[in-house]
Order: sequence, then structure tokens, then C-alpha cells
Amino acid sequence: MKVGARSLVAAGAVTLALGNLGRIPGGLLGGRNAPLVLNDLLLLPLWITLLVVAARKLRAWPLDAVTRWILVFVGVAVLSLAQATQLWNLGVGGALGPAAFLLRWVLYAGWFWLVTVCLTGDEARVGVRQMERGIYAIATFGIVQVALFPGFAQVVGAGGGEKTWDEQGRRLVSTMLDPNFAGILIVIALLLRLAREREGKGGHRVVLPLLAMALLLTLSRSAMLSLAVGVLVLLWARGIDRRLAGLFLAGSLVLLPFITLLLRFAEGFNKLGLDASAAQRLVPWSRALIMLRDHPWLGVGFNAVQQAQRAYGWQPIGGADVSLDGGLLFVAAMTGVVGLLAYLGVLTAVWRACRTVYCGSADADARALAAGTAAATVAVVVHSFFANSLLLPFVMQVLWVLWGSVIVVSGSLTETGAVRRTRRLQNT
Repeated sequence: MKVGARSLVAAGAVTLALGNLGRIPGGLLGGRNAPLVLNDLLLLPLWITLLVVAARKLRAWPLDAVTRWILVFVGVAVLSLAQATQLWNLGVGGALGPAAFLLRWVLYAGWFWLVTVCLTGDEARVGVRQMERGIYAIATFGIVQVALFPGFAQVVGAGGGEKTWDEQGRRLVSTMLDPNFAGILIVIALLLRLAREREGKGGHRVVLPLLAMALLLTLSRSAMLSLAVGVLVLLWARGIDRRLAGLFLAGSLVLLPFITLLLRFAEGFNKLGLDASAAQRLVPWSRALIMLRDHPWLGVGFNAVQQAQRAYGWQPIGGADVSLDGGLLFVAAMTGVVGLLAYLGVLTAVWRACRTVYCGSADADARALAAGTAAATVAVVVHSFFANSLLLPFVMQVLWVLWGSVIVVSGSLTETGAVRRTRRLQNT
């Protein structure tokens, strides 16, 4: 089963790189469009692998803290969806759409269990590197796209009439067909790379400027803010050393000659001030707060926001009728305070595992993985307040693999510590 799991992670990196270019138009499910991406198609063999492992008892299925909180969150989401059928008179057909999106969330969590159940620590770290290479491919193609294919999302038209992509001109959208989503993936790769540099495991230096250039070309203010927060988290966790200080100084010196060109590029897209795009973010936040105020405990139902907005008499904002920007605020609106606490439980368990590794491991690669994962997780949470990236399948896939890898490494570290304590007791 190890070979199958490793192959699935490698295939996942490829489908991640293809992004929304692999978008397959689907039919209607519960009154909403239900397209698939190539990433979704991997979920079937992934779960077959997990079920075979469980049925044959080939590997123990660890009930770690993250898994426990995942199960709690799913339970709350099911209760919130059951309540939503009564609140919004969904009926069987109307409940199918929200239920399908909840099922999709659970299926994507399978990436976490694929890593924790089927891979060793070394194999998990290889899987993380493969995911990073997928993001490198997104960044590289994005730079080419900026130069040669303006209006790329409209030229490709992936997904047919089911998805209208915003006009972005020469902004980097890459295979995500959206600069904000491409931006947060690039941020994740940048933070992982910076964490390795901090631990003296940087590797090829050409990757950092490539990722930095790609991020700048997205002109995504939310992605750049999330990078700044992620870097602060990384510095708080591991501190700054001469390698990082030198990198930041070198990056600033390289950027200075091009700052005027970048400002003109940004000004052409009205990204230097408060534009309609930025002001529009206030609407979903206020709506989420109203929903949470009116349904504080279990929310309006997991992904039953479409029906809730109709009941409130609200028009969809920015073409999003089934979701709201806001990240954790959106989670709270869907599943209430109880669901928010459960999701925060997942994030807290991940953070504790990361801290265990970057504070206690003698392995520089393991420390870099843990510190980079902690920084990337916080960066995604920040970014998701401005774009619904926390529940975006591509981002979820990368985060689940990162989280699973840290849990595996943390488990190995805990076992090693337990063995050492046992030996000391025996010697005394």
C-alpha cells in the first residue's frame, strides 16, 4: 500500500499543477453547478486505498488530536445541515447540494489520513516536496502566461458556462485562473522555502526569486499580506539568522530598481488604493456576522449559504452565491460557534504538532517542515478572510498533506522520546 500511497501523492502534485485547466463541467446538484477538477478524480483511488488498509488492518489508524477534531467538526457540520433543512425548507433535493460539498470536504481530508496512515516520515517529506514542485510549475507557467497570454482565463474558458472568471489582463492567474488563489499557493511554497533557508537546507536558490516574482505579478494584496504575516510567524517560531537576513536584504536590493515598473503595473489595475474589489469584501463579512448573530450555535448549515441568502433577500456578491469570503468567519456562519470551535481545535492541534517538531527535533529538515507548515497555515487563515481559500480544494489538498506530514514526524519524535525515557528508567 505504500507504493500506491506515494503514487497518489505524486499524481496529486500533477493535478494540483493543472489546477482549473482540468475543470470538468458537471450538471446541477441541489440547484447549483457542480463541476469537477482532476484533483477530485483522485479522491476515489485515495479512499479505496484507505479503505483497503482499514479493512485488512495493514496499518494502524492513529487517532491523533487532529483526527479527533476533524471528526468533531464533521459531526457539527452534519447537525448544522440537518437544522438547515428545517430552517430553509430544503427538502431532499435542496439538501443534496450542501451535503455534496460537505462530502467533498471529508473526502479531501483523506489526503491527511493517506499521509498519516500510509506513509513514513521520510515518505511524507518526499510528498511535501512533490506538492511544492507542483506549485513551482504553477508559478513558472504563470510568469510565461503574464508575458504571452493576457486574459488567459477568458481564452481558456475552462469549465464552460458554469464559471465566469474575472477579467485579469496581464495579472498572473496561471492554471488557477484566479490571481488570489494562485497567490496563496505561491505564498505556501515561499514560506516552506524560507523555513528551509532558516535551517540551512535551502537547496536551489533560483526557486526563491522565481516564486517572489510570480507572487508580485499576481498583484494580490491578500496574498502579499498573508506572506507578511507568515514571515512574522516563521520569525517568531524560529528567529532570524544571518541566512534569512541576507536573503531579505538581497531581495530588497534586487527589487529596488524595478519598484517603479511594479507600481505602474499595480496602478493599471487600481491596486494602490481602496477600490471596489477591496470595498466589496465588507459585504460578505457583514452578512456572515448577521447570520452568526441570528443562528449562533449551529449556523445556517454547512454550505447552505445560498439558501440562507435567498431567505434574507440578499443578492450574490461577486458571483459567489454558494459561499462567502471570510475564512473562519464563513465557517462560523455555516456551523455556528460550535463548529468554529471545532475547526479551531483542528488548527490548534496542528500548531501544537508543529511546535513539538520545530522545538524538539534534531533534524533540520523536520524543523523546517514544521515551522514552514505553521507559517503557511496562519497565512492561509489570514488570506481566507479576503478570498475563500480556506475551503478551496487545491489549498485544502496542500494543507492536508502538510498537516499529515507534521503529524507523522511528530509521532516519530514522540515515540523516540518515549523509548529514551524507558531506557533511562531501565538503567536506573
